[in-house]
Amino acid sequence: MAVKYADLPKELIEGEELSQQSYLACEEGLPMEGMRFEDGVLDLTYDARLDVRGCLFERCRFPIDLGQRVDFKDCVFIGCDFSGAQMEQSAFRSCELTGCRLTGALMSEGLVQYARFAECAMDLCTIGESKVQEVVLERCRMDKFAVHALRWQKVKLADCSLRQLEVRNMALKGIDLRTCDIEGISIDPAALRGAIVTPEQALMLAALL
Repeated sequence: MAVKYADLPKELIEGEELSQQSYLACEEGLPMEGMRFEDGVLDLTYDARLDVRGCLFERCRFPIDLGQRVDFKDCVFIGCDFSGAQMEQSAFRSCELTGCRLTGALMSEGLVQYARFAECAMDLCTIGESKVQEVVLERCRMDKFAVHALRWQKVKLADCSLRQLEVRNMALKGIDLRTCDIEGISIDPAALRGAIVTPEQALMLAALL
């Protein structure tokens, strides 16, 4: 699967304080482009609409709330914190997230496209009624992760922990779970049709039939 990772500019501008820069961008209706931020906190206005293009974030926090919409494109996140973020109609396009924390985050009516998540903590996340296309998740902890009514294509899971994964109103057809821990999965048995599993996983899943 050809995943288009983030295309960062060769030279990034050292951004000022992230909270100040992001708030100002919201106020003026301008995008944030080609910047690098470290140890900052995203600060958005109420009902914000913010476009972020070609930025690098290291150890930053993103306390996004309902009603605030952020469109990240060609961005790289390293060791960032999205814990508890409430992302409604937001997007990650051509983004890379490494060693990030998304515990308890919620995404609804969003878009995740051409993205890579590596070694991220995604426990207790919920994502629903969103489009997920050409996404790679590697060595992520996704225990008690809940997905429902997703429109997804070409999603690759590698060495992820999916213990007590909850799946509703969607199918796992074509999803390869062989390298993942799926103990305690909660899913409609019919939705398992077409999923790729090991013989041992098949025996465990037979208990759901």
